Amino acid sequence: MVKHAEATEVWVGLTTEEDETVLTVRDNGTGFDPRIVLRRLREGHIGLASHYMRVESAGGRFLIDSSPGAGTTVEVRLPTAAGEEESPEQAPVVP
Repeated sequence: MVKHAEATEVWVGLTTEEDETVLTVRDNGTGFDPRIVLRRLREGHIGLASHYMRVESAGGRFLIDSSPGAGTTVEVRLPTAAGEEESPEQAPVVP
């Protein structure tokens, strides 16, 4: 995000809501028109568009809120596997 967005601050959140795991990434960068993501994918470009396709193919939702000059928020919502319970041993540890 820093390279393309020229962001000086990035916020990352990971939560669970009912039957979904939600990843939110927000920055204070330059922003962009989110309509370009699917167009860029059709043109054969990867990057953000490829992440969109991965999430959608896994049954999730990839939401982008951005506009030029206003920063960007990306929210990824993935279904939590039925019957799967997260325990402290399964959760990733970040030093």
